[in-house]
Amino acid sequence: WDGKREVNMLQTFNSFRWFDDFLPPKDQFVAKCSIKFVRAYADRVNHLKKEATEFLRQIQDATCESAPAASSLKIIFQEMREISQFAPVLKEEEGLITIETGTRRRLQKHVTMLGHAIKNDTNDLKTAFQEKFQQEYCTAAERLEHGLCEVSDLHGLDKDCDATLKLVRLDVKHACDVLSQNIKSLLESKGNYHKKLDCLHIIETLGDCIHVSPLLPSLDKCKSWARDGVSSEANDIEDCVSQTA
Repeated sequence: WDGKREVNMLQTFNSFRWFDDFLPPKDQFVAKCSIKFVRAYADRVNHLKKEATEFLRQIQDATCESAPAASSLKIIFQEMREISQFAPVLKEEEGLITIETGTRRRLQKHVTMLGHAIKNDTNDLKTAFQEKFQQEYCTAAERLEHGLCEVSDLHGLDKDCDATLKLVRLDVKHACDVLSQNIKSLLESKGNYHKKLDCLHIIETLGDCIHVSPLLPSLDKCKSWARDGVSSEANDIEDCVSQTA
């Protein structure tokens, strides 16, 4: 609905209060209707406050899926923006505007904490690869996948939050670019066959991670690098044998 249009209609209606002066008190309907609208507005503000608080709680709760709550909160924000246009007309100084500001502030705090958690998961991913801990690598990747999924769910809720989420994505992409180069170097290196096999298993396992997998080299690309490494080493051995002969 269009809050600005509704406000104009209310102002037009209120401009006819003079008509009540020509009616008995019991029949003065313009003022009574205005009072009813103010009460309805207050009830709706309280409802939006409760809804916003609950959906934000679900977003902050790690055991709840953030997508449905984020979608619902987005609708709440849209209604808040429209209905808040009644505040000046109804002489309502805080109410809804304060609620929306507070909700967005708490959302920004959650997004900031989410960014820190994702950064830690990214660091754990790099550490696990460097130390060749396959299980730890997969665990860190799963946590990172969950974090990036939430980043995707929260995108579009708030401009300030979107700016933070964009930086989070860029940091993860940069870290994964470095990790991809390390994977390439390992697979193209000589020897290290057990490490290469573990690396290929990890990449294969991450294929179901729709957010993390695209940031890392594909399994086919990794196999190609591994074949190139083995082929290069085989050529070196052949050259060595030829020189010995």
